[in-house]
Amino acid sequence: MDFTTIQNLYAGYIDGYREASGRLPPMMELKRVHTAKVVEAAKNIAMGENFTPEELEKGLVAALLHDAGRFEQLRKYGTFNDAKSVDHAVFSHQVVRESGWTKDEDVLAAILYHNRRDLPQGMSPLRAKLCHLVRDADKLDIFRVLEDQLKRNPDLSQDAFWGLQPGEPSEEVVDAILHRRPVDYGLIRTLADFILIQVGWLRNDLHFATTRRLASERGHLEFRRQLLKSFTSSPLVDPLFQP
Repeated sequence: MDFTTIQNLYAGYIDGYREASGRLPPMMELKRVHTAKVVEAAKNIAMGENFTPEELEKGLVAALLHDAGRFEQLRKYGTFNDAKSVDHAVFSHQVVRESGWTKDEDVLAAILYHNRRDLPQGMSPLRAKLCHLVRDADKLDIFRVLEDQLKRNPDLSQDAFWGLQPGEPSEEVVDAILHRRPVDYGLIRTLADFILIQVGWLRNDLHFATTRRLASERGHLEFRRQLLKSFTSSPLVDPLFQP
C-alpha cells in the first residue's frame, strides 16, 4: 500500500480512540500531533539527503507508524512510561504487524528499533537508512515538544520531566556524553541529567547532516544551554557546549 492509503487507514484507527464528543483524550492528541510532526521532519530530512522516491515513501510510512502502539498503551496501562507498562516500540511493531498496514520488513525494523540506544549490527544499507531517518525525525520533534511544554508551563517540576527536581548534573552522565557513549538512563537522578540526555543527542546521536543543520537553525542546543544555566552553575556542563 502507498503512503496516502496507509495514512487514511491509520487515521481511521486513531479515530477509534476518540471520546463520544469526537475528541481524543489529551495525551493521545499530543501523540497524534507528534506523529504528524515526525512525518514532516522525516520528509524534510529525506529530501535534504536526496532519498530516492521509494526510500522517501518507505521512510514516511515508518515515521507515520513509529508510535502506533502508544494509543493502546495509554488505554490499557494508563501511562506512556515504558518502564511501567511495555516497550512502546515493540508494542508499535506488534500493532503494525497485526494491522496489515504494511508487511515491509525494512519499515517494520525502523519502527521496532526507533527507541533503541544502538542499532543491531549487519543491517542492509536501506534498513539502516530508514532506521536512522525515523530516529532523527523523532528526536527533532522531541526537542520541539520539550520547548513547547516549557513555553506553556515554565514549572520545571511537571510530570513531563519524570518528576525530577533541579539539581547538579551527574559526572557519569556528563562523562558519557563527552566521550560519545550512550547515557545509561539508570544514572538519571536530576532534571539536569534529564536535559543532558537531549544535549547528548544533539552532540552525538543525530545521524544525518540535514538533521544536524535543522537542529542548529532551530537553536535546540542553545535552548538547553540556557535552560541548564537557569538552575545549575555546575562547570561540568560547560565543555558540552563548546564548538
